Amino acid sequence: MLKEGEQAPSFELPAVVGGRPARVSLDDALGESIIVLAFYPADFNPSCTDKSTDLSEFDVFRMQSDATILAISGDSIYSHRAFAETHDLHLPLLADVRGEVAEAYGVESGDTRYPTRRAVVVIDLKGQVTYRWAADDVEERPDIDAVQRAFAAVGDAELAETQYSEACERYSEGRDAFIEGMGAYRNRDWVLANGEFEAAAEALEIACDGFRRSTRFSEDETVTQSFERGLRVAEALGRAVDLFGDAAGAHASGDGQRGETLREEAETAVETLRELGPPPDPEDLPATLNDEAPTGEGLSKPAPGRSGLDTDTDGVPAAGDTTDQGTDADLTTGDRSQSEGDTATSDSIDDEDLEALAAEIETQEASDGSHR
Repeated sequence: MLKEGEQAPSFELPAVVGGRPARVSLDDALGESIIVLAFYPADFNPSCTDKSTDLSEFDVFRMQSDATILAISGDSIYSHRAFAETHDLHLPLLADVRGEVAEAYGVESGDTRYPTRRAVVVIDLKGQVTYRWAADDVEERPDIDAVQRAFAAVGDAELAETQYSEACERYSEGRDAFIEGMGAYRNRDWVLANGEFEAAAEALEIACDGFRRSTRFSEDETVTQSFERGLRVAEALGRAVDLFGDAAGAHASGDGQRGETLREEAETAVETLRELGPPPDPEDLPATLNDEAPTGEGLSKPAPGRSGLDTDTDGVPAAGDTTDQGTDADLTTGDRSQSEGDTATSDSIDDEDLEALAAEIETQEASDGSHR
């Protein structure tokens, strides 16, 4: 059997994926995730029962965004399809009918009935074997806890930094869309504001995934702390975006009272963002992280190569005219006449504050341009 540290042999096999025929290549998955190969004797082997199979224990890896689990036996794709349907399996089932992959990995059994030994191989992002185990008996099962430990131990500092840098770019896109959304919010263009907030939320979701992956693959504790800071900042901005989006939606539907409540909640999220500061610069890792981040640096436009939102505390977009203004049409077009019975709450942000916010954003953009 292959030894730890050896390069995993490449292969491409017919398979059943999601109930459909497909072809699966090891090379296609390399570099994108950690690969777990689960060799097993055969479909419907003696370890299977009416309620479970010998592959059920590998479902834990399907929940991992950084894992690819491939189950391999000498059965045909027709057998695999029946096996998957009978036991509601969602793992890709690869058909090594000639036994070439089993032989390459040293897990062939020589038994014509069960030609593949039960075995587990963990492959890192560079294609190296980091864990291997093989059974001596057809009914022997792997120690899944040991497999999980081997999986968790895989790291890749270079990939982690790449993921972090890409996450910072997505974060900046989300921040820019948030600022545009706040401009539309200021002008009571609730539909446009909602569109910008949705774009911001989408970018920030991708950013958060990238920050999580960078944290997952980091091999240095100090650098990991920088990655974790980036994730916390992106999550905080994401909360603010969601709340301002909901507030804009409430105003668009004529529910100014709910819009005001959501706006207040959004301001709390923005305050958290202020306290966190910007994500550490990907070109300056590991960053020196104090318990208290530089206040007010969570919402500004970053200089080239940087990620962050560096604004003064007073300029953080924590506002929006929350007065319930006239009809739904009036709200959308910006008509400022109040409908009968509608009043502004005492702590609403007024137009002067909103104008100051817009001016602050323009000043920030001009300042950023001078650094380029």
